[in-house]
Amino acid sequence: TNIKLHEYLEPIYKEFEGWRCPTSDIKEYDKLPANMKEYLTFLEANLDTKISIISVGANRSQTIFL
Repeated sequence: TNIKLHEYLEPIYKEFEGWRCPTSDIKEYDKLPANMKEYLTFLEANLDTKISIISVGANRSQTIFL
């Protein structure tokens, strides 16, 4: 059969409050803005996966490992 999976999917639209502070110098998860952590928690729950790496910039030193 030629089933198109996307025809059976319904997107979830959810708005989040942003964060207006820079995050590029943050090295620890606990120091991330609360709204950012709320967004990451939503992603984990709805993608049914655990986030283990968060990038806050382009450099390797701007990576948070969980």
